[in-house]
Order: sequence, then structure tokens, then C-alpha cells
Amino acid sequence: MRFYYLKAISILAIFLSGCIENPYLDRVSERHKWLPHAPSATGTAFTVNGIQQWYIIGNDLTAGDDSLHVSVKAPDTTGSIDIWIDSTWHGEMSMLGDSFVAGIALESIAAGEYRLRLNANEDDTAFAEFTFKRSHPLYVVVSNDWDHPHIDDGSFETNFLRAFELHSDFPEAKITHFVAPYAFTDTAISAQRKDWFEQKLIDLRDTHGDELGLHLHMYCHFVEYAGVRCTTDTNFEASDRPLPGYLMPSYLYTTKQYSRLLQVSDSVFAACGLGKPTSFRAGGFWADSSTLQALVQHQFVVDASAANWNRLFGDELVIDPVDVRNKEWFMSTWYALGDESSPYYPSSSDISVSGFPSMPILEVPANALLVDFLDADAMKAVLETIWKDNAVLSEPKHFSIGYHPGSFDAQNYFEMQKMMLYIEHFLAAEDTGVLIYAHMSDLVKVWK
Repeated sequence: MRFYYLKAISILAIFLSGCIENPYLDRVSERHKWLPHAPSATGTAFTVNGIQQWYIIGNDLTAGDDSLHVSVKAPDTTGSIDIWIDSTWHGEMSMLGDSFVAGIALESIAAGEYRLRLNANEDDTAFAEFTFKRSHPLYVVVSNDWDHPHIDDGSFETNFLRAFELHSDFPEAKITHFVAPYAFTDTAISAQRKDWFEQKLIDLRDTHGDELGLHLHMYCHFVEYAGVRCTTDTNFEASDRPLPGYLMPSYLYTTKQYSRLLQVSDSVFAACGLGKPTSFRAGGFWADSSTLQALVQHQFVVDASAANWNRLFGDELVIDPVDVRNKEWFMSTWYALGDESSPYYPSSSDISVSGFPSMPILEVPANALLVDFLDADAMKAVLETIWKDNAVLSEPKHFSIGYHPGSFDAQNYFEMQKMMLYIEHFLAAEDTGVLIYAHMSDLVKVWK
């Protein structure tokens, strides 16, 4: 731990350009060996500024709070002020104008809760004491899955536009839109609506910085558009369904077939000016190792199909044969996932866990699912399982929430607002917690 000592000569230039290491730290005098007593109350004659509650440990995505800066306005009779963190002396503050100032480098300070004391004129009792926390961040990822863009009664557009309202209500928020390519290939969707989808998505990306990822349900009209034979199975959906294929799991397709679907999806995105998607979620969360292998072949860096199956099915007794089959599949495929599951690189032999050899794609668990499945209180319960009582995090964590535009009605929007209002209380940007919004694909900068 180093103390940055500011000399009087050219002190302003030195302070603004950065701190310098204290060359006198190894000359600790006898008076600096003993921690001053805690103050009975913060000295009213002293005004202390600059100390944060939280100092985030940075990574390649988030710049860390790697220095602690403090300034003190003190009575004219003050000749010196010493800084202590826990029981260690960190040097004597220097004068800058009418204030005492100092900075302490935090890069080497581990996650934890620390106590800072300030004492003046070598007094054996501090005039001020503060606590601060050094913690890794907790990333909040908000996403939406495009399931039903063919709905043409105006409700899809109305619900979709609520993404703009979320940005207005929560400026810190970042959203990943898992966009369906069939929104632009389905002949039942008018050219006017397709153009509208395109322009609004580009607006969200270019104006609000949103990420445009890929979402696929196995609608037969899209599968066949891609030149792949559509798989239908009455074990999963009725044969007379108006739009066949929607409930067909991705895992029913081979890696080669799925690779073709991804290739065509990339082409659709490019033609619409949406760019190359690098994050993905399978419709129904139905991805398996063959799906992930296809994603790797097409330069996807994140899959977000891993579902918290305990929260998805809850304690309800499943009776319907299709639901029973689905639950059994989730329990066998994503068996290791729960509220506290963090992003990981899945094992080539078991995608529910990390392991060697691993697949070169980051799996980002949907630990709080979507608002269609969990209301705000249930999502909050997941968050409080991950991050309890404002605790310090010894490693980065994540919290995933989202919605379907097709069903993002007033009630579901209210639940999302309620959840995001709760998140507002703990944002790192406001120095009230460790929560930081992030896009799906950006998480590869944190988990490597």
C-alpha cells in the first residue's frame, strides 16, 4: 500500500497530474506506530470531502476506482493531519490552497471493508472516522426476446416502444435486444412494418447504444427460407398450429443445419443494417452443445440460453406431457444452474458446467429469467441471493433480467420498472452499491 505525498513546490501541478509515491514511508516515527482512538463524533471544525462509500475493483470492461482522494478544511491551528487505514499509517497530508489533500493508491488493496481515520497535530484521538468498501462489480444485463413479431394488431409495436421508455426512465440502463430475423423474412409481415422494425432497432443502437443480438424460434417459414427442412413433432406442438415450428426446440437440429440458419440470420441482419450479432438466446432456452458449436462457427461470443430451471418451473406440479418433457430436459441440460450461477465457458462434454476442454463461447445464465416468468418481487429475491446485505464481492457477479416485446404489456412493464427502480438504489455510478449495467457481449471482457 502506498501513500502519495504532495510537496509544496509546484503542488498544484503535481496534484492535478497524479500522485507521487511517498519516499518517507519507510521512516515511520514512533508516533505513527499507534492508531489514534476513534472519535466520539466527527470534529465539527473539520470539513472532510472526497471519501466514497464504494471503490470498485476494475477490469477490462469497467475502469476501477484505483485511488482514494481526500481533502480536509481545518482550523488555522492545524499543523498536520495523518491518515490511517485500519491500523496502518498512510502518511501525512499536504497543503493545497486552504485545504489539506492526499491520495492513496488502491490497486493492491483486496476486496473488503476498511476503516479510515484522520487525526490532527499528532493527537491520540482521531477527529474523523469513515468506512469504505472495496468490491468487484455486479453486472446487470437487461434483454428482450423477439418471439411474435408477426402479431399485427399494433400491440407488438406498442410494447416494443417501451424500450425507449425504459431508457428515458433509467438513463444508466443498457439493453440487449435478441432480434428475430424472421421479422424481416416472414411474408405475412408487411414491408412497411419491416422498415419500421429496422429503423427503430437502428435508433436504439445508434442513439442509446443498445446491443442487437439474435433470437431464434424454429418457425417453419424461416427454417425453410434458409433452405433447411423444417422439423415438426407432435410431442412438442399440435400439428394444426397456425405457425408451425414455433415450439420446436433448437436441439432437434444438427450443428450443420443450425449453422445454415445462423448464416442466413447474419445475412438478414447485414441487409437490414443491423450489423453482425455476437450474442444469442435460443427460443425457449432450448440450446444444447450442437447449438453452441454452430454459434462458435459463426463468431458468436455469448450465449444466454442457460435458464435457471428451478425458477422457471417453480414448485408447481407439472402434469401436461409436453411440460413434463420440457422440465426433464431442463433438469438434465441446465441442471447445475441456479440463482447464483455466474457466466462461464461450458465444458465440451457438459454445457451446464465449466470444464476442460471448454467451448470458446461465454454462457451467461438467465438467473432471473424474464418478467413473463418472474415478477419484480421474485426477480428481487434472485438479486438478494446473489448480493446480500450490501456485501463486498470477492469476484464479479451478474444479474440477468428481461422481457418479450410481444407480451410487454402495461402490467409487465410495471414489474420491470419496479425491479429497475430497486436497482437504482445500488448503482456504482451513484456510489450507493456495486451494480453496473452491461450488454451481453461486453461480459467477455470480464469473464475470460
